[in-house]
Amino acid sequence: MKQKSKEQQIQNPEFIDEYLFMFNGKLYSTRQGFEGYYKDFKELKGKTIISYKKENDYILFFTSCGEVFIMYHDQECCENVYIESVVGDLDDLLDAVILSAEESKDHSNFPLEDYSCTWTFYKLRTQKGYIDIRWYGSSNGYYSESVSLLGILPIKQQNTDQNL
Repeated sequence: MKQKSKEQQIQNPEFIDEYLFMFNGKLYSTRQGFEGYYKDFKELKGKTIISYKKENDYILFFTSCGEVFIMYHDQECCENVYIESVVGDLDDLLDAVILSAEESKDHSNFPLEDYSCTWTFYKLRTQKGYIDIRWYGSSNGYYSESVSLLGILPIKQQNTDQNL
């Protein structure tokens, strides 16, 4: 009998509610205060996305090797950062190796003094096509307008790591 590879055994995520989901037999949360590790966006190159969830202020990516990544901004006072648009079809990311992952930024000033805005473009390419995720951030100039990519740790691992 032929045995399935580890990548073939991974199932799509099952969402319990807006913030909780099961993936690869582990429980995850995107509630405020979740644990993770920062990744450079370029590190998505070579990964295979098997599922995703897009909201106005984050995108979750689920990979064939069992990793979960969240692209988001940790909001603070006097700033607003969100996904302004997606050019292309996010479904083109599914079950295809990411051939390139690039980030570019455009910092602009508002007509009003002491305000700034940042356009950040995340470009992903697979054999199926190109995707451009455009984030827009504005602030009073003091707060960050940058977007982060984090690998999310399962809840049990988060609690274990906090007890060390």
